[in-house]
Formats: sequence, C-alpha cells, structure tokens
Amino acid sequence: MRLSASPHSVAAGAAAGGISSCTPFIGLHFLLGFAIAYILRGNMLAAALGTAIGNPLTFPLIWLTTYEIGWVVLGFWDDGPMGRVPLDIAGIMSSGWDSVATVIGPMIIGAIPLGVVVGFAVYFVTRWGVASYQNGRSERLAARRGSAEASGDAE
Repeated sequence: MRLSASPHSVAAGAAAGGISSCTPFIGLHFLLGFAIAYILRGNMLAAALGTAIGNPLTFPLIWLTTYEIGWVVLGFWDDGPMGRVPLDIAGIMSSGWDSVATVIGPMIIGAIPLGVVVGFAVYFVTRWGVASYQNGRSERLAARRGSAEASGDAE
C-alpha cells in the first residue's frame, strides 16, 4: 500500500506475482513474476509480494486445480489416451519421466486459464485497495497542511 507507484503499477505487479504462482514451476515464481510484471509495466516489488499467493497452504489447491483444468482443456474428461495419472507424487516419481510429463503437461496447460482468472481478480482488488489508500492518504496530508497553515496564520 505504501509503494509510491501508481495503483496500476502496483496492481499489475501483484497480478503478475499471482499469475506466476499458478504455474507448477516451483523456484521460478519470482523470475516469472518479474518477467510478467515487466511486460505489464508492473512494480517489481509488488510482483515479488504477489507470489505469496502461492504458499504451502494454497499450493495443493492450486496444483489440483491446474491439473484438473488442464485435463479438461486437453479434452480428457475421464481418462486420456495414456490413462489419467493420479496425483500420487511418490508413485509418479518412481514410474519415470513419462508419468511426470503426463502430470506436468496438464498442469502447465491448466495454469494458463487459472492464472488469467487469478491475475484479473488480484489486479482489480489491489488496484481498488491501493487507489483508496493513496486517495485517503492524500486527503489526510492535505488536511494536515491546511491545519498547519491555519495555525501559522494565527500567530
């Protein structure tokens, strides 16, 4: 809220962080967030803060959602041609790269629509919040200046 950037810049940066958090690329969320923020002309610090959307509490929900959306987008409602791989991390890792690709592929595809939805939601909520805060702060500062000038005139 206290960033001196415009509401659009802060909101675009936060949205970029939210978008990057929807991807399965753990460890690259900051870099992805910075790249998206650069494209959207967003604030880089806000992008870093926006990646907090992806955290240990939300990652299981994000991963499951991206996986399910990915399967739907790919056109496989029940089982794909290779069979639907359950999200059993130990089983996937022990069965080789084919299973990993079968899980990561749908997650990457599913991250796109989920990232768009999360990005828009974060953008509009953040823009409204930052604009409200900055307007209120400007009004409080103007009121202080007005009262300081009035007390200076009285002397």
